[in-house]
Amino acid sequence: MGKDVQKFQLFDIDGSAVGFDFRKRKNRIHFIISFFLFAGIMLLPLDSISDTAARTLALTALVLYMWITLYVDLMTSSLVLAGGAILLGLLSYKEVATLFGSSQFLPMLGICIVALGASTTKLTSRFAYFLLWKFGRKPRTIALVAVIVCAVLSSVVSNIATAILLAATFAPVIEHLGNKQLGKAIMILLPVSAMYGGAALINGSGPNLVALQNLELATEGTATVSYLQWATVGWVSLLLIIPIIVVLYTRYFKVPKTIDGIDVTVFKQSLNELGPITGKEIRWLLIMLTMIVFLVFGFPMGYVGVIFGTICLLPGIGIVSGKEMLKNVPWFLLFILGFSPVLSSILTQSKLTNVLISATSPYLNQFSILGLILFFTFLKSILNNIIISGPAPVSIILISSFAPVVMSLGYNPVAIFMPALILSHPATILGSSASYQTTYQYGYWDITETIRPGAAMMLLGPIVVSVVCYLLYPLLGISLML
Repeated sequence: MGKDVQKFQLFDIDGSAVGFDFRKRKNRIHFIISFFLFAGIMLLPLDSISDTAARTLALTALVLYMWITLYVDLMTSSLVLAGGAILLGLLSYKEVATLFGSSQFLPMLGICIVALGASTTKLTSRFAYFLLWKFGRKPRTIALVAVIVCAVLSSVVSNIATAILLAATFAPVIEHLGNKQLGKAIMILLPVSAMYGGAALINGSGPNLVALQNLELATEGTATVSYLQWATVGWVSLLLIIPIIVVLYTRYFKVPKTIDGIDVTVFKQSLNELGPITGKEIRWLLIMLTMIVFLVFGFPMGYVGVIFGTICLLPGIGIVSGKEMLKNVPWFLLFILGFSPVLSSILTQSKLTNVLISATSPYLNQFSILGLILFFTFLKSILNNIIISGPAPVSIILISSFAPVVMSLGYNPVAIFMPALILSHPATILGSSASYQTTYQYGYWDITETIRPGAAMMLLGPIVVSVVCYLLYPLLGISLML
């Protein structure tokens, strides 16, 4: 009886090692395009701009192509950015290490650890069942409760984790009520409200920190948004957006005004079945609320994130194990946070931003200030819905490129980009996105049913947030001009 002999291959052609299978035609095309894109730009005569312009543009184009197409994962493309900058002589290893060390990697890691605590407790279900017991007497009110709970929790907890937890909570509620239209509306509203809830606070979503970090880098630290400024605009915007999305989605999916058989005592019974609140839940609430208080009062996010993340891992008072942290922290996002400063640095040093300023300033100068705010906010919202790799790369591309342009026109980049910063995450059109896939498995909605209401929110969201920002700037001490 012969033994199976494994065919020797020096190179990882079948992707068994890194997951990139060269036998697939699509992968071969991506690889060939990447090669010729990089090599072609390297040969461009850009020495008149700077001696590093061609190398910088080639590396930037390669990494952006990887981010946009996602033919390799975001962790790999982030390392290509860092390693490429060193190999091409754009930055030294010490400079890359310094940029990584001064990034928001550690603060975000700590905040992610704190946020994980909610997914290890029953607080999400308690909050949902309590509000359903008190207010869940009509279908549209039940949808409103789902949105409020999801939006509030996602402002401090991972958007995807919140949507997953609440989908599991509301699935039996929907099944008990037996109305498919209500189920469809709620299961789509959960990821939508999680996206907008995650915009309410800086720590609500990873892309928020990516966007803010790149604004600071692109302006060499002269422009930033405080935690209190973000929270003020974020929560006012969220309070306006919540009724808009509830009305839009419940009417679009024709949720009835009444359903026979709604009994709020069922919700109370579900709440009682969760048992008394535990010490772990109280610890998480105290840690989370204390962290937010420290951030509101202006303590540096780096200190706060690292300290409270550490507290959550400590024996006796912690709420998350090291094993849970390693498994559930979004490392791909942390890698983008850690290495995206490399892109801002090489673009600035190569003087490519000066070319962009010269090319776009005459056109952007035609806008009024509010028009410019709306232009970049709409552009961010549209790109979020087009680029499948997610909102973090969009923020890096948009802000790193255009913050210097805005400053050259004499405008305060905080005033122009703050609505785009707040809308760092929402991408409401494509049902195939990771956020929507958290509820798709329940089978209540079709992949195409997110498009029309999602397109409406792609337009309404930027208008609401831009107007809120513009009206609140004087109260927040944010000037329109430099």
